[in-house]
Amino acid sequence: MTEPSSDATAGSTGGIVAERVIATVADVVGEDIGALSPSTIPADLEAWDSLAHLNVIMALEDEFGVTFTSEDIESMAGIQAIIEVLTRRTNPS
Repeated sequence: MTEPSSDATAGSTGGIVAERVIATVADVVGEDIGALSPSTIPADLEAWDSLAHLNVIMALEDEFGVTFTSEDIESMAGIQAIIEVLTRRTNPS
């Protein structure tokens, strides 16, 4: 498996979250991990339709051990938005 391309550094918490999010999305939608980046949105990938999006959400809940609120889910309009939600949920201030 190829490492995801990410602007975040791999050693940072955000970088680790980004890598895990990209790997999870790639697995669920059946894309090569190298084809995804934080700027990827569902419209960029034919396979990332509404059903796949629900599967992405469930896979992310399993991967990160969180339960998303409806507000979280509504704001998850792409990989960067997902990273931001997960960073807030896994590192509360």
